[in-house]
Amino acid sequence: MEIMELVHQKRAAANHEVNINGVNITTTVADASWLINSFINELRPSLYDGNIDKKRVIGLDIEWNSNSNDNNDKVATLQLCYGDRCIIIQLLHLDLIPFALSTLLIDQSISFVGVGITEDLSKLECDYGLESVPGIELGQLADKVLGKQQFSGSGLVELACEIVGLSIEKPASASCSDWGLKNLTSEQIKYATIDAYASFVIGSKLLEGGNN
Repeated sequence: MEIMELVHQKRAAANHEVNINGVNITTTVADASWLINSFINELRPSLYDGNIDKKRVIGLDIEWNSNSNDNNDKVATLQLCYGDRCIIIQLLHLDLIPFALSTLLIDQSISFVGVGITEDLSKLECDYGLESVPGIELGQLADKVLGKQQFSGSGLVELACEIVGLSIEKPASASCSDWGLKNLTSEQIKYATIDAYASFVIGSKLLEGGNN
C-alpha cells in the first residue's frame, strides 16, 4: 500500500497545469520510463477510440542546449501533445527509452506535426536512435491546405495567429535556459507546453480541412 501511495504521489507531483488563452493543459514532466508508459497508456483510449476516420494528430517539439558542451548538444526534452494533455520527456535523465514511446513514434496511423519537425525527428534518431514516421511540417501543410504560398517559412507564433487565431506569448527567459535541468522551472514547462499544444491545435485544424 505504501508503494502505491508513493507512486500516486510521484505521478501527482509530475503533473503541472498550464493555462494557454483560457485552455487548461495538464502537462506531465517525465524523467522515468514508467511515467512515460503511464502517460501513453492513459492517452490510448481517446487516441484509439475505434473511429477509423478520425485524424490522430500529435504536436511534437524538442528542446536542447545548443551552446552546451557537457551533453554534446543532445536533445534534452521531447514534448508531445494530444488534446489537453502534454508530456515533457526528459531524455537526458532516462535510463532507457521505453518501448511504449518507441512504438508510438512509428505508428503510421498518427500524424506528428510541428515547425521544423523534420530536423527534430532527425536529431532524435541521431541522438537516441529513436525512429519515427515522417513528420508533417506545419508551414508546408498550411500552404497546401489553404492553397497559398506564404506559410512555409513561418514560425509557430505566426502560424498560431493566422491559422487558429491563437495568440501565444512564450516566456522569454526560458528560450536560452538550461533544458538539461533535473527540475525544470515553471517558465520552461510553460514554454515547452505552448510549443507542443500550438502545434497540435494548428495541425488538427489543417488536417481536418482548415475550415473548422
